[in-house]
Amino acid sequence: MKKRKQREKTKPTFKERVADGFDASKEIILDVPKIVFIGNREAVIENYKSISDYTESLIVLDAEPFPLKFSGKGLEIKSISREMLFVSGEIEKMEFLREG
Repeated sequence: MKKRKQREKTKPTFKERVADGFDASKEIILDVPKIVFIGNREAVIENYKSISDYTESLIVLDAEPFPLKFSGKGLEIKSISREMLFVSGEIEKMEFLREG
């Protein structure tokens, strides 16, 4: 009988352990985006840096550590502020754009 490989679990970083210890918002301490989906019709993105591409079928946001790519149909930025961005439309896919 073959043994299954267990999924490699990444160890929490020092910043993650600190955020857990202080019960603080990880996205702020780690400087990473927080993404909340409401079905496939809306996404709320917090802690993004800027918008690098925006069309009806593609929205790319600069974020740390990776840019975020939203693909779909009829995509539209409904609301935008320094802290939050609301995307609506038919979201088919969201990807983290990693180099390499």
